[in-house]
Amino acid sequence: MSHPSDLELDAFLNRTASAIGLADVGGHLANCAECRARLSARSNVEGAFAALYRQVVQTPSEEHLTEEAVQVLAEGGLSPDEEAHLARCSSCRAEVEDLKKFIASRRRPGFFRPRYWIPVAAAIVVAISIVAWRQIQSGPRLPAEYSALVKQVKERQRLEIAPVVGALKRTPEQLLGEPLKGSGFVLMDPVREATLTDRPRFSWSPRTGASTYRVDVYDQDFRKVAESPQIASPWWSPAQAFEPGHTYSWTVTARVGKEEIREPSPPVPEARFIVLGADDAARLRDAAQKYPNDHLLLAALYAQAGVIDEARRELKRLAEAEPDSDVPRRLENSLDGRQ
Repeated sequence: MSHPSDLELDAFLNRTASAIGLADVGGHLANCAECRARLSARSNVEGAFAALYRQVVQTPSEEHLTEEAVQVLAEGGLSPDEEAHLARCSSCRAEVEDLKKFIASRRRPGFFRPRYWIPVAAAIVVAISIVAWRQIQSGPRLPAEYSALVKQVKERQRLEIAPVVGALKRTPEQLLGEPLKGSGFVLMDPVREATLTDRPRFSWSPRTGASTYRVDVYDQDFRKVAESPQIASPWWSPAQAFEPGHTYSWTVTARVGKEEIREPSPPVPEARFIVLGADDAARLRDAAQKYPNDHLLLAALYAQAGVIDEARRELKRLAEAEPDSDVPRRLENSLDGRQ
């Protein structure tokens, strides 16, 4: 549903909305931080939930007949008190009439109609909303190891990059972002980093005039282990998986007219990457699932594992979440070796 109006939020807090309305707004609140903040500003949501819970779950209704009484009445039994109740309660009267029809059509008597199911479900949705709100506000507690890592990053104002990234470099030192004169394009990802997936997406800058490209991937002994078909797009995703923990290099050959231009070419160093080990990859995925909003922690963990691209993405999210902070820029500089 769209964002509820102020009137709908007030009806939710005061429990004057229908049961379905309560469930709809409660479900929306479970996934919308903006509306939870609006709700908090208008009233005390936990107090509202407690009142709703007491009203729906804890306070037994004395205005309606029990299910057993409804069944007895439908089968012909009637006391003066119950007769008086039916005269003034259209809800119970309707239940008795419905059950009489079922009995008359020889369906199993004792039909159970859960009178309170919808409002109880609404109360459960509110409870889920409160739990989700608390979790988003405070986040799950970090284990000691992760807390220490975050503290270290804040104190040093830099991210520590996995040594494996340094081992992927080759001399002479020429950045792949600065193409060799005359080549016209550069390889972009993955270059001098670890990949979280065993099927990385290879990408490069387009080469003016190129009709097609071909990607070749080599293992540590420079044996070709994968080759793309001739493709027109400046990216390629292999169908095969590469071995976790192994280092690879790759090249792209652009066809320009009758000429083939290959990158990287000497003296540009090889474009090398390593596929992250299965245990390390699982650890990172687990952290991303448990702490999706802790961008500083995730950036530190990705950098620590050498997954530079993911570390940059988390720093970008951190900058969006904290636009007035200088920390994301400082940490980005440390990834680039400028700090």
